[in-house]
Amino acid sequence: MKVGFLVNPIAGMGGKVGLKGTDKVSEKALKMGAKPIAPQRGLEFLKKLKGLGLNYNVQLITCPTIMGKEEVRRAGLDANVLPMKIK
Repeated sequence: MKVGFLVNPIAGMGGKVGLKGTDKVSEKALKMGAKPIAPQRGLEFLKKLKGLGLNYNVQLITCPTIMGKEEVRRAGLDANVLPMKIK
């Protein structure tokens, strides 16, 4: 089975500092003390997947760098990384 794994590294940051999302205001959220939470949640998911042994039946497909590849690596898994540029 193929599973796409994508991390939006700024998802969820705005609410922690009283903003309604982070669209076009992620830098403001960071200045207000927001911390990225989506990468850690993605890592927790991957560790659970690995712990259940499901990773042997799953071919992960992800994005480069902070949009998935780093979390896959930190979880000790392998993935096909899509060839794309990340800003």
